[in-house]
Amino acid sequence: MLNRQGDDLRTFHIYFLSDPISSMGPPTIMMALLTIAICVGMVILSKSAMSKQWFR
Repeated sequence: MLNRQGDDLRTFHIYFLSDPISSMGPPTIMMALLTIAICVGMVILSKSAMSKQWFR
């Protein structure tokens, strides 16, 4: 969860406090979006695993 919060703060800075394309380039934006998608997928997977009692 701490990793996701850190990524959210970094992404907030990229999209709202600076001009992302001129400062970091298009690949950096795609990597940030991919990281967010992976974090959301991990949260969904962990909720599914908890409901199936994979973790005890």
